[in-house]
Amino acid sequence: MKIFTYAEMLDDVEFEDAVVFANDLNQSIMLPAFSIIHSPNENFRLWVHYFLPTQFGVDSKNIVSTDRRFPGAFRAGLLKDDVNLFFE
Repeated sequence: MKIFTYAEMLDDVEFEDAVVFANDLNQSIMLPAFSIIHSPNENFRLWVHYFLPTQFGVDSKNIVSTDRRFPGAFRAGLLKDDVNLFFE
């Protein structure tokens, strides 16, 4: 099972700065993985995802726990941009 979301970055964000920001988030926030995606004619996006393993079945406690923690981890990542370099 895959849980994901994204946040669009500001227009003037440089790719290298965005990657450094995402790598910092990966080092400091445990649950999801952060990466940068880009489509032509669009701003960079901070892509956040988490894979919940299901090969041995699905435990409802794990689903509920992950569903509670994922948004908090995503928000914590956005709040790391404390001077609004990447997001409004």
